[in-house]
Amino acid sequence: MQKHQLFIITVALLLSSVVHSQNLVMYKNERNSVITQGQLDTLIKKINKGMASMKMDARARIRGQQQVGDTLFYLYSLEILDSANRAAQVQRDRFVNNPLPSFSYPDLDGKIIKSDDLLGKPVVINLWFTSCIPCINEMPELNRMKNKYRDSGVVFLSITYESKEAVRKFLTKHNFQFRHIPDAKEFCSPITELYPVNIFVDKKGMVVQILGGIPEIQDANGKRSGKMDSSEFEYLIASIIH
Repeated sequence: MQKHQLFIITVALLLSSVVHSQNLVMYKNERNSVITQGQLDTLIKKINKGMASMKMDARARIRGQQQVGDTLFYLYSLEILDSANRAAQVQRDRFVNNPLPSFSYPDLDGKIIKSDDLLGKPVVINLWFTSCIPCINEMPELNRMKNKYRDSGVVFLSITYESKEAVRKFLTKHNFQFRHIPDAKEFCSPITELYPVNIFVDKKGMVVQILGGIPEIQDANGKRSGKMDSSEFEYLIASIIH
């Protein structure tokens, strides 16, 4: 099984002019460069054309939004996908804007969790396995978000194809505070072969978005910082709460 982690790159964008109007929608990156949707589409097409020989694709990921006067700013990052991650994304996207696949599994304590019982509740589902390094790296940030939203009604589930024995052993050494569902290969396999995966489900039981792991923030020199950028995850959690 291949285990790739999606990674985020930031591209500095320059504008020659910005025309302001009521309810104007613009796009802003981490460096506060602002462009229109048309300019963003053109940029992505240009990047993809240049990377065609490398079998890599760029796309925009919306991390949040800001309303400033009459202008709505979508906060975005550019994500680069290699061929494996591109195929994985296509596989995951088939489930977006559709009902969460039905399931019924016992958790680690033997209590049955049914997808039907989750209707009316916002749900975050993390798909992982015990030797997945990117999965382990994002667990502290997942725990932080679970604690932050503990009074919001969000259900935080972890689902893995591994056995309950493997999960129990893992949890003796690692702190992962989600409610755990093991032995769920039938649920995991149709959604992904690359881990981790995070699924955001609204109160109607519809899959709002499926993402890979929480991206790591890079420093000014493009080097790994060891810090996670969970802004997109929190944006999606806020969207499924309301």
